[in-house]
Amino acid sequence: MRLIDFFDRGWQGYPKRDCVHDGTRGWTYEEMHSLTHRIAIGLRGPAGAGLEEGAKVCVYSPNHV
Repeated sequence: MRLIDFFDRGWQGYPKRDCVHDGTRGWTYEEMHSLTHRIAIGLRGPAGAGLEEGAKVCVYSPNHV
């Protein structure tokens, strides 16, 4: 199962529930669905980074929301 599948599964079953929370602000599964799919669209296609379906990418970031 891919990481995006976890977000999508939560979005399908519980769109209004919190997906992540940093102690100050929370993001619902619906918000995370929108955000993660906008990022994916930005990585694909002629206007984006041009990655093809199935390409592997990683995220390097601090461990917080």
